[in-house]
Amino acid sequence: APAHSPQPCSQPRPVPALELRPTSLSITEIETWVEDPYAIYARHILKLDPLPPLVRQPDARERGTLYHDILEQFVRRVENPLADSALAQLHAIADDHFRQLALPREFQAYWQPRFRHVAGLFLDWHRRHLQQVDAVHVELSGKTDKGLNGFTLRGRADRIDQLTDGRIVLLDYKTGLHPTIKSVEELKSSQLPLEAAMARRGAFGQDLARNAAWLAYVRLRPTSELAVDRIGAGGPKKATAEELGEQAWANLAALVQAYRLPEKDYRSKARPASQKQWEGDYDHLARVREWSFADDG
Repeated sequence: APAHSPQPCSQPRPVPALELRPTSLSITEIETWVEDPYAIYARHILKLDPLPPLVRQPDARERGTLYHDILEQFVRRVENPLADSALAQLHAIADDHFRQLALPREFQAYWQPRFRHVAGLFLDWHRRHLQQVDAVHVELSGKTDKGLNGFTLRGRADRIDQLTDGRIVLLDYKTGLHPTIKSVEELKSSQLPLEAAMARRGAFGQDLARNAAWLAYVRLRPTSELAVDRIGAGGPKKATAEELGEQAWANLAALVQAYRLPEKDYRSKARPASQKQWEGDYDHLARVREWSFADDG
């Protein structure tokens, strides 16, 4: 081999000073912190943000935001979802949002009819679900540091419903891929359990500082019936939503403590859970394609 043959770089493992490390993160960043700590390092310590694309190309994330905004406005503005006019009101809110977003024509032609199908499914489910609900709360922001020794967890809950029995349920709308029930039960996908733990600690207001009856992903897809994946409702050898939340909180407290060790590094791709974790915003900076395909594995 030539004397100066190129050598692939090794997996980055930066070890920043303790005073530079973040003391607050959002719920959605916790899985990233576990799976790809380097992304947290790049964003919160190096203060680097991904550049916006040169050409706007609507994607699943923008569609998800659009659906969330429409349903939030529906729940807030429509006083009687049981009325015959409720579906027409939901369609009117959706049409207004589509006009404001001004999507490229080909996306509007696909997304808008798709949502009209989803809207009917959502309203049917929403009406049935309301039979066990006293109050619906949407798009709630909160934060807490209880039990985290100075670290603050921030978050925004899509929807928290207060049941007639006094407990709460935490719902997350999903328009595309969503975590499996198993991944939540194993706390590999910890967002909803962490929301439950935050709620119990008063992060979303004292009125919602209650135990969670169950957690759910509401899948907003044009199928024959709206799919709702319920998690933590109990059953043989199944953890309850409350138990999942408390275990997720304990795991987070341990993670916070681990990153207070001066020698703890923010390595790239520490434990990617799936292929999607190999496609992060900071992979080019970490030179993932270079070191992950090196001969030594």
